[in-house]
Amino acid sequence: MTFASVILSIVLVLFGFAGGGGSSSGGGGSSSGGSSSYSSSSSNSDGDGEFDPVEFIVFLIIIIAFIIWSNKNAKRLNARRANKNNSTPPEKWIHLEAKRIFESYQADWTALDGAKIATYTTNHYHEHAELMLDLFRKLHRYNKVSKLKVHYVILNQPVNDQTQLPAKLTATFIFGGLDQVIDTSNNKMLYSANVPSAEETWTFIYDGTTLKLDGISQPTESAPHLIRSLAAFADENHLFYSPDWGRYALPSRGLIFGGNSMKISDINNHIIGKWGNNLIQLYTYAETPGNPSSYYLVGQINVPKEYFGVIVESKKYKTTKRPDKSYEKFELEWPDFNNRYNVYAAKRDALPAFELLNPKFMEYLYDKKLNYNIEVVDNVIYIFANVRNATEENYAELLDILNYAYKELER
Repeated sequence: MTFASVILSIVLVLFGFAGGGGSSSGGGGSSSGGSSSYSSSSSNSDGDGEFDPVEFIVFLIIIIAFIIWSNKNAKRLNARRANKNNSTPPEKWIHLEAKRIFESYQADWTALDGAKIATYTTNHYHEHAELMLDLFRKLHRYNKVSKLKVHYVILNQPVNDQTQLPAKLTATFIFGGLDQVIDTSNNKMLYSANVPSAEETWTFIYDGTTLKLDGISQPTESAPHLIRSLAAFADENHLFYSPDWGRYALPSRGLIFGGNSMKISDINNHIIGKWGNNLIQLYTYAETPGNPSSYYLVGQINVPKEYFGVIVESKKYKTTKRPDKSYEKFELEWPDFNNRYNVYAAKRDALPAFELLNPKFMEYLYDKKLNYNIEVVDNVIYIFANVRNATEENYAELLDILNYAYKELER
């Protein structure tokens, strides 16, 4: 029995003696209802045997807090053991080199310095990192990582011979620091969090003389089968995939984006790449994680022109935010399309709205199974649908729609 389970048992005994959970009526007090013998015995104690929900909640909070604490403590102990086990010369070399790369990457990521990142990453990962940095530049923001402290570096495989290092190896970093997102146009702080402990697993390639960073993974990544299928989809289309992208590159304008997005919303299954000189992205977006109606599949592409706003909204799904007074509603020449979609545009963007919604494109959009919505704002086309569990087929269809919409606006 672990130390945590012993303490948990003691707490349950004390809870039972306190008379908080011993009722056998209505609360599952018998053993057939799943209750422990400790809580069952309390019905014979000096107390009145009545269930006290407040007391129950208090003890439940104590138990949950202790379990979380014990799990974190166990992780730290395992990390210390792992560090002590980095005893062979090659393990010590990998440990130090991996830590050096980790710290350098945080500094160069903050500085948006893709050239320096190229010196210690594989060509494939550098191309991916440069796309992400380019996205930050287009958003006029950067992710500042400061006060960085690496608590532990855990090598995930033993290495005994430096002349025969594995070609591919991984290391898990447990670290803390100050994580901030800053708008470069006005030096405004968009997000700030002091993170005492975070975890990432980095993949390295050993080329015979040096380590090269080849990938970063998060503990919160999605299901493995989805990761594999979308990663393959990205490779086939010369794009790059991240299972857990976070929220730092969320747009600040749009029907489904807003000021609180960076604090509570999240992006996952992120695919990024370029068509010509234009950045393209596909991802799943949770406006309010846990609320089924706030999950979206989103595609976006940057375009050369700037737009104040064009909206094509499916009538089967209306976003929570409405177009402001600067938008006008338009009726198109196809009645069936008008029955299915609302079309809005800023007065100065009426012409490009109709350029995009030509009869051929309207027919193409009309035949899709998902209820896609379109928004063109600033220099970005967003195409999104209210989807909780997106599939590879959804991504493929969305990529085709993005391509079509881009060509219509590019003309």
